[in-house]
Amino acid sequence: MKTEKQFQLRFYLMPEMIFALGLLMILTVCFFATTNTIQRMDKSFTDESCGLMVVDNTLERLEHKKQYNVEDVKRIFLDEYEKSGIKDRTKMLAGFTPNSVGAMLAIIKNNGKPLIEVQIKCQQ
Repeated sequence: MKTEKQFQLRFYLMPEMIFALGLLMILTVCFFATTNTIQRMDKSFTDESCGLMVVDNTLERLEHKKQYNVEDVKRIFLDEYEKSGIKDRTKMLAGFTPNSVGAMLAIIKNNGKPLIEVQIKCQQ
């Protein structure tokens, strides 16, 4: 035999359960949205780090040569760009521009702005 108080207790638990489930759903959506944002930031950081490593590796390879000209710089830079795999994973481009002083190396991001630009003095 159930008393009237027990029926009242169940009646008041149902809105609490609905509120708790709604709150759990909101927290779950926020968690997955945050996880997605973190994954995109990680991919962006990895891509930018790879772009910087391309220029760094190029400079290290040039450091071991006693003399180098514009063609050597271009060959080494484009070789590092190809071997990094950045072209396949992202839309970043390698920019090489010879000028009167030597050459300008650049990694261009998806938005068209340079991630890094380096001026190298070398023989023509």
